[in-house]
Amino acid sequence: MRRIYYHVSRYISHKRAGEDFIAALGAVGIACVADPAAADVLILHDEPMALAEIIPRYGDKFRIAYSVWETQTLSDSYAKALCGVDRVWTCSPFSATAFAAAGFAVDVVPHVVRVDPPTAGDLDAIKAQIAYDPDTFYFYTMVDSVNPRKNLEALLQTFVSTFGNVGDVKLVVKQYRNSWNLAGLPNVVSLDAFLSPGQIAALHGLLDCYVSAHHAEAWGLSLSDAMLCGKPVIATGFSGNMSYMNPQNSFPVNFTLVPVSGRMCDLIPLYTRDMVWAEIDRRHLAYLLRKVRRKKYAPGLPTRARQDMERFSPLHVGQRMRELLERI
Repeated sequence: MRRIYYHVSRYISHKRAGEDFIAALGAVGIACVADPAAADVLILHDEPMALAEIIPRYGDKFRIAYSVWETQTLSDSYAKALCGVDRVWTCSPFSATAFAAAGFAVDVVPHVVRVDPPTAGDLDAIKAQIAYDPDTFYFYTMVDSVNPRKNLEALLQTFVSTFGNVGDVKLVVKQYRNSWNLAGLPNVVSLDAFLSPGQIAALHGLLDCYVSAHHAEAWGLSLSDAMLCGKPVIATGFSGNMSYMNPQNSFPVNFTLVPVSGRMCDLIPLYTRDMVWAEIDRRHLAYLLRKVRRKKYAPGLPTRARQDMERFSPLHVGQRMRELLERI
């Protein structure tokens, strides 16, 4: 086996995924070297825009970029930034479509889906922060609120119109980076402070149903984590999450395809108006919220979700990575 050096970004979701991939390699007996100079293969898990600075540091090696994208048309800037790599690894067939269409040799390496059990202290901390009531049904989501791609506004409006006047239903919104002030919304609880991995696991353990109204995801880490924890998941039936979601293990929501919004293009110019993403069907979303609240679904669905996520264990993903590395 060739010697592998794995570079991990500091960005929160890339950092988590990269550390899980390193552990997955370890699960199949591949220990990454600490010095890139001693490696034969570099796996660069970072934003493509950072690679122009990173690649020259490491000399003439076989370079794999682990990168993701959320529409089926790759950003021109991403394509230019990735021109110095030999292959691209990405998390889903949906994401792979964009890289392949741009001419890259691409392989799908799905994310590791892993949630360590929360401690009693983690559970108590979350119960205190949300004033937990065991007689209340809790929907929940985890979201970068200001990123239009996450489409939190549609979720909030649909939830409030459906359950704003219902006393025993709440929506918990774990916000990160810049948060919206949600204090005026009925039955909506905002968590703005940093939560440890154990406290995030406590959310999955305590709360009842994960919801996402996203326009597009390359994968959707929080969705797959919730499914591993046996929670019903309601999410837009489009993009990378559909590589593991289906009507037998979750609740995909109907959608229509529309151009990426001007707001998104202004905020993140990597996106352009000729790209498309999903606009969730809010009536169907409301219907599924009511259905799950009444538990009008097959009792085996949470078990099916948990079982389906086991194929993304560190061992299974590590075997996929080993297979690809042995081809080099």
